Amino acid sequence: MPTERFFNLPEVKRLRIMGAAVCELSQVPANEISINRIIKDAGISRGSFYQYFADKNDLISYILSHFRMRIIQCLSESAEKCGDNIFRTAQLIFDSAVSAGECENVDVIKNFFLSLKIPNVNIKKMMNEFGIAENEIQTRLCAMAEKTGFKRLDYEFIEDVVNMISLIIGKSLADVFCDYKNTHIYRQSFINQLEIIRRGVTEN
Repeated sequence: MPTERFFNLPEVKRLRIMGAAVCELSQVPANEISINRIIKDAGISRGSFYQYFADKNDLISYILSHFRMRIIQCLSESAEKCGDNIFRTAQLIFDSAVSAGECENVDVIKNFFLSLKIPNVNIKKMMNEFGIAENEIQTRLCAMAEKTGFKRLDYEFIEDVVNMISLIIGKSLADVFCDYKNTHIYRQSFINQLEIIRRGVTEN
C-alpha cells in the first residue's frame, strides 16, 4: 500500500502519479516497468517516489487493488455462494476476475499476467503477487475439495486436484486478459476443462 504521505498529496498530484504509472503498466509487462519513465511523466523525483511507495511491486499492487479486492471478496464469499463446491467456486473466481477487468484498464491486467509468464500462471502464483499467502488459498481450496464429493480424500489426491484447478483458473484468466474481446470463448473452454476434471474425480 502507498504511504500516508502519498494519500496526503493534493488530489491533482496523486492522479498525475497514478496516471503515469497506469500508462507505463499498460505498455509493458509488470516486471519491465521503469520507475524512471514514471517519475519523468509524473514530474516527481526518484526520492519522492520512494516516499510514496516501497518499490515497484507496491505500486503495481495498488494499481491493481480493485482487481485484487474483487478476488479476495470472492474467496471470502465463495463458501456461502457455492456451498463449499470447489468447481462452482472456481467458476465464481473466474467470473469475478473477468468482471473486475471491466472496471480496470485491460492492458494493465494483460501486462500483469505477461509478467507472470503466462504458460505457468496459476491462481496461487497470482495471489502471491498480490501479497496473499499461498497456504491461505491452498487451505481454503483443499477444505472445499474435501466437501465436494471426491472419489478419494487422501491429501495427495486432493492437493493434485486443487493444483490442476488452480492452473486452469490462472491460465484461463491470462488467456482472457490477453484477448479480452474473445472472453466468451475462453470462459467456455474453462468450464469444459473444469467439467472434465469433475467427471474424473467425483463420485457423481
